[in-house]
Amino acid sequence: MSYYDYNTDKTYKIDYNKFGYKCRIEYLERQKLAIKDYFNRHANVEKLEKVQNYKNIDEIKEIKEFSKELLKTSKINKFNNELVIKNDKYFYDEASFVFESERLFVKYYYFDENNDFKEVSEEFFIDSCGYIENIYKAISSKGRFRL
Repeated sequence: MSYYDYNTDKTYKIDYNKFGYKCRIEYLERQKLAIKDYFNRHANVEKLEKVQNYKNIDEIKEIKEFSKELLKTSKINKFNNELVIKNDKYFYDEASFVFESERLFVKYYYFDENNDFKEVSEEFFIDSCGYIENIYKAISSKGRFRL
């Protein structure tokens, strides 16, 4: 049976078949909960801050010599489709979270040690309660698994 946190305000219904418990949540609410779960359990968040002086990642990419000192940030508790920096390194913006049926595609950005801009993509399954269940593994063209 999948893990569920019963200390929430989610409404549960019992499904006695092999799938265990399910939730009755609107799809939009499930998306918000999946993003929250991503930041809480799957991204090891110590600090989440809204970037106040830029609206999206494209504006940051245009900076020739990027430095975190250029950013004006304020601490936030949850992501809400604004440009956000996590743990002083990883950027998320309004295009970072894409939902497709029971899957969540996450794209985030960072600058490496050479100040080169990097992009990372991940794919997750989400359950009926908005929890991320596991990382979906896709096979690359060379037959290797990627996460």
